[in-house]
Amino acid sequence: MFGSWSSFNFFSYQPPFHYENPNFNHSFTPRLPELRPGGGVPFRRGRRHPRDRHRRIKIRGRADRPLTYAHKDAELFAAFLQSPAGGSVPLENMRLLTNEKATNGNFVKETQWLIETCKSGDKAFIYFSGHGDVERITNDQTGYLLTYNTPFNLYPGGAFSLAYLQTVINTLESKQVKVVLITDACHSGKLAGEGVKGSGATTAALAKSFSNTIKVLSCQPDEFSMEGPQWGGGHGAFTYHLIQGLMGLADTKPTDGIVTVVEINDYLTNTVTLETAPKDQYPQAYGDLKAELALVDKKTLKDLQRERGEKLPSFAAVDTKGFEKAMVSKASQEVKKAYDDFVRTLEARQLLAPEGDCTDFYYKQLMADRSAKQIWSTLTRNFAAALQDGSQEAYNAFLKADSMHLADMFRSDPKFSSYPAYLGRACELLGENHYMYNSLKARQLYFEGLTKRVQYNETGKTQESLLQEAEASQEQSLEYESENANTLYEIGVLKLKEGDVDKAIAMFTKAIELAPTWSLPVDQLGGIYMAREDFRKAREMYAKALELSPSNLQGYAHRNLGYANQRLGNFREAEEHYLEAKNYSPNDPYVHYYLGSLYREMTRLDDAEAAFRATLRIDPGFTSANYFLGLVYQDQNRYADAMPVLKAASEKEPKNASFLYHLGINYFYMQQYEQSTPILQQVLSLQPDFIYAYNYLGQSLKAQGQLEEAKTVWTKAMGMDQNDPEHLFQLGLLRYEQEDLAGAEALLKKALDIQSELPYALYYLGMTYWKLKRLDESLDQLLKAQPFLPNEPDLNYQIGLVYYEKKQFAEAEPFLKKAIDANPSYGLAYYTLGLIYKSQGRPDEAAEMLGKARELGVQFR
Repeated sequence: MFGSWSSFNFFSYQPPFHYENPNFNHSFTPRLPELRPGGGVPFRRGRRHPRDRHRRIKIRGRADRPLTYAHKDAELFAAFLQSPAGGSVPLENMRLLTNEKATNGNFVKETQWLIETCKSGDKAFIYFSGHGDVERITNDQTGYLLTYNTPFNLYPGGAFSLAYLQTVINTLESKQVKVVLITDACHSGKLAGEGVKGSGATTAALAKSFSNTIKVLSCQPDEFSMEGPQWGGGHGAFTYHLIQGLMGLADTKPTDGIVTVVEINDYLTNTVTLETAPKDQYPQAYGDLKAELALVDKKTLKDLQRERGEKLPSFAAVDTKGFEKAMVSKASQEVKKAYDDFVRTLEARQLLAPEGDCTDFYYKQLMADRSAKQIWSTLTRNFAAALQDGSQEAYNAFLKADSMHLADMFRSDPKFSSYPAYLGRACELLGENHYMYNSLKARQLYFEGLTKRVQYNETGKTQESLLQEAEASQEQSLEYESENANTLYEIGVLKLKEGDVDKAIAMFTKAIELAPTWSLPVDQLGGIYMAREDFRKAREMYAKALELSPSNLQGYAHRNLGYANQRLGNFREAEEHYLEAKNYSPNDPYVHYYLGSLYREMTRLDDAEAAFRATLRIDPGFTSANYFLGLVYQDQNRYADAMPVLKAASEKEPKNASFLYHLGINYFYMQQYEQSTPILQQVLSLQPDFIYAYNYLGQSLKAQGQLEEAKTVWTKAMGMDQNDPEHLFQLGLLRYEQEDLAGAEALLKKALDIQSELPYALYYLGMTYWKLKRLDESLDQLLKAQPFLPNEPDLNYQIGLVYYEKKQFAEAEPFLKKAIDANPSYGLAYYTLGLIYKSQGRPDEAAEMLGKARELGVQFR
C-alpha cells in the first residue's frame, strides 16, 4: 500500500476463500510499523492454501504537501488484510510504505517485487491514499500518483505516472493475476495541477484505465476525498467506510458472508456520500461487479457491530523488518557479513564509494555467491531504489535553485557530482526492459549535462568543450524522454550561453507548457526580455515567476521584479519589491546591491551609500558594489572617500575599462594629473572607443602643460565621433588659450551646432568675440550662458564688462554686483563698478568700490 501525504498503496494478493487464524489477536491498539528501505518483512511459516497469498505494498509520502491521515489509512488497510476479516495475509506477502519511505524509488522497487512474486491465480491489491494530479490537460497526459519526494512543479521528474502503473498492472494480468486497485485520492494545499483540475483529471484517467482491473475509487472526477478526525479518530472517510464495509457491513445483497464489488459500491455510496455532505464525494467501483473482495469473519463483524459508533476495531501490527536477514540466517558467515555490510552502507548512503566499502561492492559479492540466490532480486530492488532516491533529492533541489545556488550546491556537497553514476548504475540493475529505464536514463544524462555546465562556470567559463558536452548530454536525454521540462529548460540555459536566444526562448516556452507551475523557465524568459530592453514583457514574466516561486526563491523573484520596475521608471514599486526581497533574503548581497542602484538613480545618495555598504558587509569581494559606492561618493564630491573603493574594484578587475575610467577621473578631480594620465591611457588601450576617456585624458595632459599631446588626443576623439561636442569644445578652448581666435570660433560654433546649450562653450565663444571686439555677438553668447551658470562670477563679471564697454551702465551694474556676491574678493568687479559710479556722478560709491578694488590688489591710477 502506498500511503502518502498522500498515503500510498498496499499491494497484496488474496486467497480465494477465508480461513480462521487461531493466532490472530483482536487487538484494538494498532502497532503498525513502516517498511525499511530494503527491509522486507519477517518470514513466517504457517498453514495456508497454496493460492492463499496476498502481495501488498503500502506507501505514504508527500514531502511538501502533507495530508494528515493518509499514512493511517494505509496502515489501517494493511492491518485489515492481515486480519481474519482481510484474509489473514502472511506478513511476507505485504509491503507498506509510509511517510519518508514512500519515495518514488521505493515505489518502483516494491512494484517490481509484486511482479516477481505474484503467480497465476493470485489476487494483488494495490491501495493508494494520497495526491493524484496532472500539471496540464492534454490528450496524452493521464496523470500521476505523487510520491513523498515528487517535485512540486515538475511531476515527470519524480512522480509515478499512471502509464507506469498501467505497465505494472498489465504485466500482472498477463500472469493471470487478478488485480484490485483502490485509491483514496486526497487533495489539499496548492498542487501544480490545481489550476487545470489535475486531481480530477487523474481520477478520470484511473476510471477509464485498467479495463480488466477491479477498481474502487474514493470519488468522482472533480471531487475531493475528505478526511478528518470524525472518521475513526483520524482517517479518510472513504477508507474508514471501505474497511467497515469489507469487514461485513456491506454484505447485504444477499447476506452470504461474501462482500462483492457491487455491495461495496452501494455501501460506500450510502455512507460516504451522506457523511461528507454538503461536499460532493461519490465513491465509484468498476470491473466485475459480482467479484468477491472479502470473506466476512463472523467474530470480526460481531465485534465491529458491538463497537460501531464508538471506534473502529484495530488489528495486529504488520511487522515488515528483517525478512532478508531471516533468509540469509542459514547462509555462510561470508554471506552474512556481506549482507550486513550491504545494509549498513545502504543506510549510510555509501552507495558507490568509497571503493571496497560501499553498497555496490557488497552487492557484487552477494550476487557472485549462489548461496545468496534467494535474496538476489530483493538486493537488486533495494539497491536500485536507494540509487534512485539519492538522486531524487538532488533533482528536487535543482528544481528550486537559481544558477547561483546551483553552483553553491556542487561546492558544498561533492555527492551532487556522483548522481549521474547513481542513475547509470540503477539503469544497469533494472535493465532496458524495465518500465522505468527510459526515465532513469534520461535523468542520468540530464545530471551529466548539468554537472558539465556547473564545471564550465566554475572554471571561469573558458572551457567551451564543457558546454558542448553538456548540450550533447541533454540532447541525448531528450531521446529517452522527449517531453521532460527540466531537460528542455537546461538546453535553453545552454543556448543562452551560446548566444542562440531564439532557440533558448523556444526551449523555455516548451518547458513552461509542460510544467506551467515551475518558476525558473518563466524567470529565464524575464531575463531575456530584460536584455532586449522589453521591460514591460520582462515585468510580466517576473510577476508570473513571483506567483509560482517556492518560498526559497521568493526573495529572488521579488528582486527581479523590482529591477524590471526600476528600468520602467516605477521607482516606488521597485523599492517595494526590493524591500520584500530583503525580508525574504536579508543576506543576499544582490538585494542590497540593486537597492543601492535604485537609490542612486533616485538621488537618495545617503540611502544608496548604506545599501552598497550593506552589500560589502555581506560579501566584501563584491566588486561592482565597491565600484558603485565609489560613484556615490563622486556624486557627493567626496573624492577622498571614493578612492579606496574604486581602487579595490580596479584591482579586482584590472581589465574593466569602466572601473579604471572612474578611478582615473577621481585622480583628475583630486588634481593628481600624473596619476590620472596613465590610468586613462590604460582605459583607451582596453577600449579604444571609450569616448569620454579622451576628454579627461586630454584635460590631464593639458593640466601638465602637454598641450600638443592634449590636442592630439581630442583630435583623435573628434575623428571617432564627429557628433560629440565635448571634444570640439576642448579643442576650441585650447585654440582660445593659444590666442588662435579664428580657430576657436570655428570649433566652438561647431560644438554649439551639435548641442546649443553647452554653457561653457557659450561662455568661451562670448569671450572669443569680446577679444575680437565684436561686443554685440559677445554679449549675445554670454547672456545665453548665464541662465545655466547664474552664480558663476566670471560670467557675470564679463557680461557687466561688455555692458560697460557698450556704455550701458544701468545694465552692467546688476551683473557686476552678482559677481561680487558670488565672489566677494573679485577685485576687477569692484573696479569696473567704481568706474560706472564715477561716470554716473556717484563719487562716494565710486570711491568705496575703487578703494575695495585697490585693497584686493587691482592696480590703477
